[in-house]
Amino acid sequence: MKKFYVVDGNAYIHRAYHALPPLTTSDNRHVNAVFGFVKLILKIKNNFKPDYFAVCFDYPSKNFRHEIYDKYKANRKELDPALIEQMPAAREAVDALNVAKAEIEGYEADDLIASIAANNKRQGIRTIVITGDKDILQLVEDDLVSVWNDSKNLSFDEAAVFEKYGVKPKQLLDVFSLMGDASDNVPGVKGIGEKTAVKLINQYQTLDILLSKAGEIEGKTGKLLVEGKQDALKSKELIALKEDAFADYKVEDWTAREPDIQKALEFFTKFEFKSLIEKFSDPAKIQGDFFVSSKSPQITPAASRLSTEKITVAPLVSEIIDNVEKMKKLAGDIKKAGLFSIKTIGSLSPSMKAQIAGISLCFGGAAFYVPVGHDDLTAHQISLEDFKSVFGDILSSKEVKKISDDLKRERNVYASENIEMNGLFFDTNLASYCLNPLLRGGILSVSREFLNFEVSDDSFLGKGAKKLPFFQSPVADCARYANAISYASFKLCDVLEKALKDAKLDDLFFNIEMPLIEILSDMERDGIKVDEAYLHEFRENIAAQIKKVERKVFDIAGTEFNLNSPKQLGEIMFSKLQLPIIKKTKTGPSTDEEVLSELSDYEFAAEVLKYREFQKLKSSYVEPICE
Repeated sequence: MKKFYVVDGNAYIHRAYHALPPLTTSDNRHVNAVFGFVKLILKIKNNFKPDYFAVCFDYPSKNFRHEIYDKYKANRKELDPALIEQMPAAREAVDALNVAKAEIEGYEADDLIASIAANNKRQGIRTIVITGDKDILQLVEDDLVSVWNDSKNLSFDEAAVFEKYGVKPKQLLDVFSLMGDASDNVPGVKGIGEKTAVKLINQYQTLDILLSKAGEIEGKTGKLLVEGKQDALKSKELIALKEDAFADYKVEDWTAREPDIQKALEFFTKFEFKSLIEKFSDPAKIQGDFFVSSKSPQITPAASRLSTEKITVAPLVSEIIDNVEKMKKLAGDIKKAGLFSIKTIGSLSPSMKAQIAGISLCFGGAAFYVPVGHDDLTAHQISLEDFKSVFGDILSSKEVKKISDDLKRERNVYASENIEMNGLFFDTNLASYCLNPLLRGGILSVSREFLNFEVSDDSFLGKGAKKLPFFQSPVADCARYANAISYASFKLCDVLEKALKDAKLDDLFFNIEMPLIEILSDMERDGIKVDEAYLHEFRENIAAQIKKVERKVFDIAGTEFNLNSPKQLGEIMFSKLQLPIIKKTKTGPSTDEEVLSELSDYEFAAEVLKYREFQKLKSSYVEPICE
């Protein structure tokens, strides 16, 4: 049986936005949702090889459901501007990847999907719907329609639907009509939750039969059904999916097509998806991974804008400087060279409080480690005062240029030692960010990305609570670590500088980003003045706001509980209030910020999110300054 994969575009661009960290291009356009969405489309093409493939979008205007109920979706909060900004790009992505898309005035994506599934059933084609929207589950029919929730890696056939909800897929419409949907402002029957709705539909089989016998049902439930009959019927109209969206349905119009590699590359370049540029630029990498043309792609200069050819560097020559005479010679050589890289390691990450353990300096093909503060009785070391007396003038010289993977931190460290570091020339991590904001992992990732050189991590220090500070670890281990970083930084300077020029980002880097290092360093060192009286008053106001939000949460829940306990919060959210479970942990349903954000259309989740924001403001920012 041939397979038709159809994606709920709005649902997945929304999920990608909340699932991925904020990502921006070099000109500050938000792209995290688009990137996640593109990866999903490529994943479907690569993993499932569909015969037919489509992406459906909501038409961006009111539809027939608003005519049925003018308050439909009225309580939804405004989408984040950063998400709204990416919606047109998501549609552009579908076109760039040569995937068929559907968007019809008066219909939502769910209706388009239902229409596709209905037409496919008549032609004996299996439909696999990719969405996290529970309303689509009413379409599930063994061997003909299934639903795959990619974010949770869950596939729903009839048995899976019954296991989750306790009813057959065709009965879900009636269940949802009784319980309503707060996210869409579908009323349902007030006072009827999911458990009661499932119990009633299992007992009476259909909503029509149930409502016809509502007057015979004793107790509170019968009264609620009588009073809420019209709301239930209206809710059914709102939740029911239309199957008539396409006047002339031809399945061949949805055939999965090979992408236009050139068009895809232009799109990836526009949004700076470097990993995809590299993959699509190499026919050997694409072959077998994606639907490809037999023709090799022709890469335009624009498409290679962020592509930087790796260079192979010579093996690192690492040396430990353990006496003053050697250090003086090194200082003379560095001063003569006029350019060097530096990596200072210490006891603490906050640079203004760091106890310096040692300093790695590199120029040319070798790196030199000067140990000054290790608790290592087996190693010869130089005093910090001797290092400062020899290198103080070089560090403060504007003529001798400095390179580092974190120049702001280096400047702060030496400011604490009364040395004003000048001549800041090149920050490798900052340059890498300008070229590719998606790249994470610091100097380890940057050297791997742009050089054929592997920088070791600091795992030799141990892990977790047992992790040692640098000054408590052996000099030899720290020397290997720090020298590899300073060597990589020195070698990266030329490679990244050329890449910045090729990408026309050198002006941004040298005239805006680099001068900001000194400004930010000065800001961190000088701090800010605080109106203590106002701050204390503000703390009291925040505390009052926390109490107010806490009270509202308890009112919605109908009981008091420990809001800071994930276990108790989870019981209220998912057992008592029956909110949808977004993801699970080893101990049960998750209540983290991502989950609360996705459920923020529900008032309870929105208030809990507000509570956490106030608590974070109070505990992390206000109280530490007040102390």
